[in-house]
This record gives sequence, structure tokens and C-alpha cells, in this order.
Amino acid sequence: MSDIFKRTLLMSMLSVIISACSGDKTFNDYARAGDTVAVAAGWKQNFNKENITVTITPSSGSDVIIVPGDAAIRASINFYHDPLSSAIVSRETGIDFSSFAQTYESVITSNFTSDDKDWYTKTIFIDLPPSLPTGITQIVVSNAVGASVTSIVDIVDGIGSPSTFTSQSSTNLSPAMFDALSRVVHYSVDFTASVLPYAIELTLTHDPDLASGGSGNAYVANPLGYKKNLFWSDDGITMKVILMPTNSLKPMDHINDFKFYVAGGLQNLAVSSVSGFDANGDAVSGVSSTVILGR
Repeated sequence: MSDIFKRTLLMSMLSVIISACSGDKTFNDYARAGDTVAVAAGWKQNFNKENITVTITPSSGSDVIIVPGDAAIRASINFYHDPLSSAIVSRETGIDFSSFAQTYESVITSNFTSDDKDWYTKTIFIDLPPSLPTGITQIVVSNAVGASVTSIVDIVDGIGSPSTFTSQSSTNLSPAMFDALSRVVHYSVDFTASVLPYAIELTLTHDPDLASGGSGNAYVANPLGYKKNLFWSDDGITMKVILMPTNSLKPMDHINDFKFYVAGGLQNLAVSSVSGFDANGDAVSGVSSTVILGR
């Protein structure tokens, strides 16, 4: 993998640890016109090449607008947090394995991810226009539903060029390779509850899959595999899911911990029934679930 890709990955992870919000500067802090920069967009659930617009405000002159799908938007990729990072291990054990780790974790979860432990930083690679003047330049990345991030880059003298992202085998990363690292269309299955359950069982329905004469093939992803077990089956039109803590003596901290994803091209996924249970297997009322289509 190219050095810039490795450095950007490190930068993205550090931005999550330190603040979990978006970066106020691109990586690098300075660039030449025509270079490729990375914008750490923070915890963005629906930012992808097909729905984001990049507005570049140079130090002088008119704004430059890069529309969704433009080749200058090289990639929009989620960089995930290491499950063995000090912030996560310290939270789960109640022991600070680095200075103030639990404090930093609490700030991230409470202030930036709304008590969702599915941490990642959306990182967007952008080829700058070759005609930008030198000086402080603002980059705003936004989508149609109002999500946005603003970063600045200092444009310096020199003639830049888009990064080739050359890998160790001397192969340049192609748009298709970047697309393979990007999220596909998927459903987020979220929960609310008046009383936090120990376990949840739910049934979902969808249009027939490929084997049943329709389209798609069910794929279920658990973003918190270190915290909850997820068991599922699908018969082509009906999906059964059971969610339980990985540690039988440590229930979930928050209802958001039960969230999971469904992908694979299924159409019209919907909740049919949902039931919550306490640690003794008794029913817990007030548990509900919603399905949200995203990218």
C-alpha cells in the first residue's frame, strides 16, 4: 500500500481517538494545486461518491464545484477503530490502559456518536483542481440531506499531480479498487426500548432473493462482534435474528449496542416482529425496531 494511504489511515484513526469529529484540516495540511488530499469527515452515515458535492473556495476567485460521481472524488471510505485500541479495551474493562482513555471514549460516544459504539471515520480522497491560487483554501463536502464537513488546506507553490496510490506490487489503485473498499447499499436495523433488554429476537421480511426468483442474497453484519453475538437465518423471504451479549454476565450498555446491518441486494426489508427478553428469558415489553436504507 502507498505511503500516503498508510499515513492517511493513521491520521484517520487518530482523529477518532482524539475527537471523533471531522478534521478541520486536510491531510496534508498543505498541498500544491492538482495534488490529492484527504478529508477526515468524521462519523458520517451516508456519505459516498454518488451523493456528496465538494465545494472548493480558493484564496481568491470563484468557488469550484465538484459534483457527485466526478472522477476527482477518488474515494469515500470508512476507516474503522481497532477493537484492541486502548479506548475500547479501557471502556470494556473499566481500566485505563492509557492516560484518560475512558474519558476520551466517553467524550466520543456521548458527544459525537449519540451513544453508538460503531465507530469509524469517513475519509474522502479528492484531487484538487490544477488551477488553484496559493493560499488558504476551504473545502466543504456535503450531501443533499444536510450533512457536511469543512476542512482547509494551504495551497503552496508548485505543480501538483493526483496520487497514483501505488501499491507494494507497483500496481496503481484503480477506481474499481477504491469502490471495493467503499460501503454498498445496505439496511441499518436499529432499536429503541423503554427498558434495556438482555436479548432480542426479531423476524424480518423482504422480497424474494435470487434463489427464490427475485434478487439479492442475504448478508448480515455485526458491527460490535466483541460485545454481542448475532445468530441469523434466511429462507429467501424471511429472516430470523437473535442478539445476545458475548459475555453472559455483562449485558449491553445501551440499546444502540443491538444495531446490525443487512446487505446483499435484498429489496424491501421490513420488521415483522420483535421481542425483548431479560437475563431469565422473560419477556421485556417496549422494544421496537426500525429499518433504515443507507449507503
